Amino acid sequence: VVQIGSSGDLRAVQSSQQDLILGKTARGPIPSGTVLNTDLFTDAGGAVPAGMVVAGAALEPGAVPSSVMRAGDAVNVLAAQRTTAGQPADAGAPVVASRLAEGTVWSVEPAGASGSSLWVALVVPESAEAAVTQAAADGLLRLSLVGDR
Repeated sequence: VVQIGSSGDLRAVQSSQQDLILGKTARGPIPSGTVLNTDLFTDAGGAVPAGMVVAGAALEPGAVPSSVMRAGDAVNVLAAQRTTAGQPADAGAPVVASRLAEGTVWSVEPAGASGSSLWVALVVPESAEAAVTQAAADGLLRLSLVGDR
């Protein structure tokens, strides 16, 4: 609990109002130092919308458009594919990508000791869960940022 200056537009949960959020679930990651308000929370089980799942992947540089992606960013979830089956990875076979789903970034954090790869959790339609998980496991998952939907 910290003291902050008051503002007419600030909707912070006061320490005396903790019962407004106790027992609730965060709608997504809440960075340290965030001023809490009731819009950041939902009833238990309401954080992931119905029909959606959260799937994660460790992504190397180049698989994401920016290392500063953040929770809430709208993304296209893609699977990269080599067009020539059986070619070695260094053979230069053309690569194409197919769109698996529209998604939203749930969270982003460094993955591994090097800090160059990212662990990205994505909210995607349940119908795309298997394809997204398989592309992540195969190292083929790619993301592209999109404008507001």
